[in-house]
Amino acid sequence: MKIVAKFADACNLIGSLETIKRKLTVLREHCETVGRDYDSILKTKLCTLIINDDANTAKKRVQDILNGMPEEQIREFAIYGTHEEVCRQIELFERAGIEYIIVNLEPSNEVDSLERFAKEIIQNFK
Repeated sequence: MKIVAKFADACNLIGSLETIKRKLTVLREHCETVGRDYDSILKTKLCTLIINDDANTAKKRVQDILNGMPEEQIREFAIYGTHEEVCRQIELFERAGIEYIIVNLEPSNEVDSLERFAKEIIQNFK
């Protein structure tokens, strides 16, 4: 984060909401130290994103993609659930300071996932 504060125009972060908040707090502190405007840095988040009408199915799909990773670790790498749940999670990241979400969609269903993401998620954030 010291390098981002001093030299970068953007940073792309991975992590759960708690991890992202912690990283952004550290970035803000480093910006203050070097005299950099924190808001001049674009802050993005990279994640796997799974949308399904059934929250349990979405959870199982993300567990399959992430090879059975424990739930606390899954939240570091994925946003998933119904479209309402996904929108709520994205809103929380937005409130924390994330300006863009960069997503990896479900590999076995990428075209349908992209269409669903465009219709059910993006329209809520225009």
